[in-house]
Amino acid sequence: MYLLVNMKRRLLIFCYILLSASCMSVWNAHAEAILGLVSVEIKERLEILEKKPMSFGVIFLEGNEGVVVSLGTTDTVSVSGTTSQNGDGVQSADFLVQGAKNEALTISFQEAVLSGPGEAILLKNFVHDAGASPSFDSSGILSFKVGADIEINANQLVGYYSGLYQVLINYQ
Repeated sequence: MYLLVNMKRRLLIFCYILLSASCMSVWNAHAEAILGLVSVEIKERLEILEKKPMSFGVIFLEGNEGVVVSLGTTDTVSVSGTTSQNGDGVQSADFLVQGAKNEALTISFQEAVLSGPGEAILLKNFVHDAGASPSFDSSGILSFKVGADIEINANQLVGYYSGLYQVLINYQ
């Protein structure tokens, strides 16, 4: 019995020492602080104006096959296949953007569709004439023209087709 009581006493003493040591280490904890860096850059708000909308003009379908019509940035159109095009109303889109002086930017587009009486016509493969590395001038202005391709489907119904597309301008 004495041995059992002695073992319990030793166990209690060991637990007390262990708890005391762990509490002391909490009381004697070492703390450090560091300052974190934070920053912000404020730029001029972008303002975008579409001076002229994009127009592929009048296209005359000859046959039933699908065709691709390409509008360049210089108000010119090329048509694949046996379809012909009337030069009336052809115009590249023209945009004016105002932002931070001499700042670089990126220009991108999202594909879109033209809706009308028939199957939707896909608008894609956008091009612009702002160069490979566009930037605002010393006044914070950038003007550029936009062209794209439309894919006219086989057996496309005649009629007027229109739609909206998105121009994305981002500071670099």
